[in-house]
Amino acid sequence: MTLEKFKILMGEFNDAISVIATQSRIVHETLAGIDQDFRTVTDLWHSPAALTFEPLRSEYKRSSDDMDDVLAGILHRMRITYDNYLETERKAEQNLTPQGGGGSGGAAA
Repeated sequence: MTLEKFKILMGEFNDAISVIATQSRIVHETLAGIDQDFRTVTDLWHSPAALTFEPLRSEYKRSSDDMDDVLAGILHRMRITYDNYLETERKAEQNLTPQGGGGSGGAAA
């Protein structure tokens, strides 16, 4: 077996992190735009029925903030996992190569 068979596809993992980061920004911007629309409607709507709209906007804002937090948490954990894999791979490669001090060093048992 070669060392390559044990490697994680770090380039693809990094690409996935980039895609999630980009999509998270798009989601954030979209949610912020909707919140702005809610505020505009609240500012322009002058009737007794408008009083029922502000609680809806507040609930939306809370939910969209929760969504942003979830996406930020996912990205944070993905980046930590990526860094952990890189470090683990680096140590494993050191252990499996003669230069790293690991392996059998060519001695037969």
